[in-house]
Amino acid sequence: MKQPTTTTYAWCFSHGRLHHFDDEPWCTATWAILPGATEDEALATKEERYGDAEFLHQLRDDQQIALIDARRDASEAAAKTINDGLETLFRRLGPPPTDTKEK
Repeated sequence: MKQPTTTTYAWCFSHGRLHHFDDEPWCTATWAILPGATEDEALATKEERYGDAEFLHQLRDDQQIALIDARRDASEAAAKTINDGLETLFRRLGPPPTDTKEK
């Protein structure tokens, strides 16, 4: 039986639209998570926080910087997680074989 999914809503200031994430976020642009159990609740939060702004350049400077910094930090954290996982994998695999000549 399929498990129910929880949707996370986020306004994307690069695409100018509401994104729906049912799993890991798939958008790599500049977006802000909006609390809300429904699309209408999320859009109400967007309006409250960011007004009519659809795109990043329509926000105040401090809001632009905060969103850009948040996305950068999230990207760096994701990259570190991937790198840590690869390092662990390579340690478990050990060194490559020394005899790699074709016979």
